[in-house]
Amino acid sequence: MAIDYLSIPASSVDPELLKDVPSWLRSLCLHKYTACFEGMTWQEMVELDEATLEAKGVVALGARRRLIKMFDNVKQKMGLAPPKTEDSAPTAD
Repeated sequence: MAIDYLSIPASSVDPELLKDVPSWLRSLCLHKYTACFEGMTWQEMVELDEATLEAKGVVALGARRRLIKMFDNVKQKMGLAPPKTEDSAPTAD
């Protein structure tokens, strides 16, 4: 049975695994892109956008989408981004 990586919740992020980028990528079945991130920490990686990923050599759209989703999950789990809400617009008080 295939894993739907785009629906993996932020709660599944393993902070210890993030310290070892090649192992983290392997856990996502994206280890073929390890060389694209050589010398980078997970903190640097999660700030990359889709265009930067493509420029670094992640040419497959599905892989870029999976990485962006995982970056969002990591940011949420590690407190680097506010949790997503359905209504994120400011309210008038």
